[in-house]
Amino acid sequence: MGLFKGLFGGREKQPPPPPSDKVLAIQDELRRRVRPCLRLRPEGEGVSRLGGEPELTGEWPAWKGGSMAFVAQLDLAEMRAAGGPDWLPATGRLLFFCEPGAWGDDPEDAGSAMVRHETAPAEPRLPPLDLPRKARIQATPVSFEAGESWPSEERLEIDWDGMGKQDYIALEAFVEAHTPEPPAHQVGGYPGAVQDDAMEAICQEMTKSSGALEDWRLLLQVDSARDQGMQWFDTGRLYFWIREQDARAGDFSKVWLIVQSG
Repeated sequence: MGLFKGLFGGREKQPPPPPSDKVLAIQDELRRRVRPCLRLRPEGEGVSRLGGEPELTGEWPAWKGGSMAFVAQLDLAEMRAAGGPDWLPATGRLLFFCEPGAWGDDPEDAGSAMVRHETAPAEPRLPPLDLPRKARIQATPVSFEAGESWPSEERLEIDWDGMGKQDYIALEAFVEAHTPEPPAHQVGGYPGAVQDDAMEAICQEMTKSSGALEDWRLLLQVDSARDQGMQWFDTGRLYFWIREQDARAGDFSKVWLIVQSG
């Protein structure tokens, strides 16, 4: 909730004031727009993990002549059992690769992320020799937990006119109470934006998609986690996006990656 902290930063934590009618109306709108999501927890006994060695068939993905970093392997059956989105296939595994140096705000970044839907058995693959050591993420097994994803205040297009300091503080406390603790790794729901929250519009513009903004889904959000060997610039995040109709068709060739950093 950077806007609030920017306006009233440095104050000591105190019990929030009672919400006004205006704040109560905003809270009700936030509740109405809650979306389901899956949280990735850094523990697990399945095949899903962040980093490590992918169970990959075929060639290791590359972009502009260099091998991509392997970010995650997510087992679709494990996700579905945890209540994962029905717009993803029910079986197989998704492998996420990227070049995090491409921010996703330029059409030239096309191809800087790749998601493979693998169904055939495969042995874990060692990374290519040309992949820098700093781009090799240590393996962290993950499990999935169903959760709720709340929209940011930017998405509500709130009319801030006439909202005083006490209303800001009350709304800040409410939103912070529903914000997951970092690292916020997530499938589905709303992104936890570090900067611009209009990511669907960015995906639409960069891919020149003919569909609607509402078609885009957050396929995977990967947070920075130093103890897991992941640091996307200055505590940044990776956001893999896909259109729902492409995901339902099992077509992961049009994924778009956005990288944000504080």
